[in-house]
Amino acid sequence: MNKIILSVILALICTMGNAQNNRTNYEFQKDQIDLFSSWWNNPAMRFHYPLEELTEVSLSQSAYDNNVYNVQKGDKGNNFDFLANSFIKKQNKLFYGGASYNNGVQKNVNWNTLTDINRLYPYIVADTIPDKMRKEQYYFSGGYAQKMNESVLGIFASYTASTSYDRRDPRPYNKVFDLQLTGGVSRKLLPDYNFGVSVFFDKYQQDQTLSLFKDNGSASVFYLRGLGVADATYSTVITKTNGGADNTYKQNCYGVNLSMLPLNQKRLYLSLSASTNNLELTSGNNQTVSEYDKKLGKLEFAYKISKGYNIKLLGELSKGDGTEFNYDISKKYLLNKAKKFTNISQFLQLAFAGEMNLGSKIKANFILSSDYHSLEEKYLKIGNASINNKNIKNLSFGFLANVLKQYEQSSLLFKLETNYRNNLSKELNAGSLAADKAVEQLVMPNYTFQSSNRLFADLLIRYDYFINEKYALFLKGNFAYSKFNQIDTGENDNKAYSLAIGLSF
Repeated sequence: MNKIILSVILALICTMGNAQNNRTNYEFQKDQIDLFSSWWNNPAMRFHYPLEELTEVSLSQSAYDNNVYNVQKGDKGNNFDFLANSFIKKQNKLFYGGASYNNGVQKNVNWNTLTDINRLYPYIVADTIPDKMRKEQYYFSGGYAQKMNESVLGIFASYTASTSYDRRDPRPYNKVFDLQLTGGVSRKLLPDYNFGVSVFFDKYQQDQTLSLFKDNGSASVFYLRGLGVADATYSTVITKTNGGADNTYKQNCYGVNLSMLPLNQKRLYLSLSASTNNLELTSGNNQTVSEYDKKLGKLEFAYKISKGYNIKLLGELSKGDGTEFNYDISKKYLLNKAKKFTNISQFLQLAFAGEMNLGSKIKANFILSSDYHSLEEKYLKIGNASINNKNIKNLSFGFLANVLKQYEQSSLLFKLETNYRNNLSKELNAGSLAADKAVEQLVMPNYTFQSSNRLFADLLIRYDYFINEKYALFLKGNFAYSKFNQIDTGENDNKAYSLAIGLSF
C-alpha cells in the first residue's frame, strides 16, 4: 500500500500545472491525432502537437475473460491502474510526461514463466502446468522541447520497472527494467513544411529466477526456440536439490526517424523509420543460450485533403533471425552457433479520417481503415530446409467513430470501434522437434487464435462534469467483445471491460 501512495505522490508532482480547462474533450480528438503517431514520436515535432494544456489523473479497474486466447498470456485476468499524464505548452517551451502504477493478475498462463513474452519471443522459458502470474509495474516518463527561431530541439525519456511471479513450483520470479531515450530536432526549411530527425535508444533487461519450495517436488522446464521447438541442452527437470534456474534477457534497440510535417491545412505528411534490435538470452553460468536479431523498416504517407479530412498509407516490413548456441553435454565449451529461426512480417494499412459538426453542441469524427498482415515463421534444419513453419495472411476492415455532446456544465462522449479480420490463407507444419505436448497445448491454440476470422467491437462512454473553468471530474467505461467463427471446441468469444474515475485540469 505504501508503494501505491508513493507512486500517487510522485505522479501528482509530475503533473502539476496551471492549465485552463477549455471544455474540450481531448479523448474525442485523440484517435485523429494518433493517426499521425509516427510524427509525434520525434520529441521536437511534439511541439506542434494539436494540444495546448491538459492534465489528467485517474484510477481504473479492468478485467477480461477469453475463451479463445494466446495460451502464454492466460485466459482471464484483472488489473488495477493509476495513471497521470500532463501536457503543458508555454510560448517557446513544451513540457509533457506521465506516471502510472499497475497491479494485476493473469490466470491460466501456460507454456510461459516470463513477462513481456511478445518482446522476448521466440526464446521463451516455459513449463506445462497452467497457473496465475501476478505482476506489479511502475512507469515514469518526461519530455521537453525548446523552440529557437525556426528550429526546435526535443528530448524524451521513460523508465519502466516491474516484477512478476507465480506461487506454484517452479515459482518464477522476474524483474524487469526498461529505459528509453529519444532525442530529436526539427526545422522549418520550406514555407509550409517542418523537417525533423530523431534517434531512439531502448535498453531492456529481464532477470528470472526459477526455484522450488517443495522438498520432494520437481518441474519440467523447457527452453523454447520458436514454434514449440525445445532446446535439448538446457531443457531439464529441476528439483530443490539441484538448484533451479537463473536466466537473463538483454535487449538493445536503436532507431532513426526522418519526417516532414506540414504547417498549413492542405499538405503532405511523410515519415521514414528504421530500427534494429538484438535480444540475448543467457543462463545462470553466463553462457549465451540464444540470440535474436530483428530489423524493422516503416514508411508512412498522409495527406490533408481539407480541414478535418485526412488519408494515410502505412507500410511496415520486419525480419528476424534466431541463432542457437550449442554446447557439449557438460556445457563446458561451445560446439557451434547456427541460425535456425526466421520470422518475416509485412503490414499495410490504408486509412481515411474525417470530422464534422452535427449541430451547435454536437460533433463527430470517424476513421475508416483496411489492414493487410502477413506473418511467416520457420524453424530451419540445414540451410533453408524448413522443419516447422507457419504462414498466416489476414485482411481486416475497421471503423471507428466518436460523437461528443456538449452541455452547459458537462460533456458526454460515445466511441464505437469495430473491426472484422478475414483469414486469407494459413499453413502450419509442426514436426517431431516440437517439445512434448507443444503442438496440442501451445502451437495449435496460438495458431488458431492468430488465424481465425474475427469480429471485434468496443464501446467507450465518457462523462465529464466541469466543476469550474479549471477542473473537471470524469467517469469512463468501456466494454469490448470479440467473436471467432473458426473455433471447433467450446465457446468462441472474448470479453473485456474497464471502469475509470478521474480528474482533469
